[in-house]
Amino acid sequence: RRIMVEEEGCEIREKVNMLRETAEMSLSCDGGGSGHESLSRVAEECRLLLEERLGVPRNDFYLSNNGVAAHNERVNGKEEQPVQRQSPPTIKCMDLSSSMCSKV
Repeated sequence: RRIMVEEEGCEIREKVNMLRETAEMSLSCDGGGSGHESLSRVAEECRLLLEERLGVPRNDFYLSNNGVAAHNERVNGKEEQPVQRQSPPTIKCMDLSSSMCSKV
């Protein structure tokens, strides 16, 4: 079981690194524009991967699109409308070897 968990962790880290590199290339190619759109797709794929593999709840993942981040809040177990927050687009490097994931 331990070996399986370690292999899965390596696979997840590799995929996250690949996604981060893709996002960095997208942003450097056009200085924003469609790069931000690409980054949003990458962030969504990361969120789905973390939610599926590691059980990270949706409300702990922060998505960024053209400087405005949409954060889904859960209130009394119900998902509310996204709260708009002003924020520059960022790429957060995460250490998946730890059991805690921090908000960006």
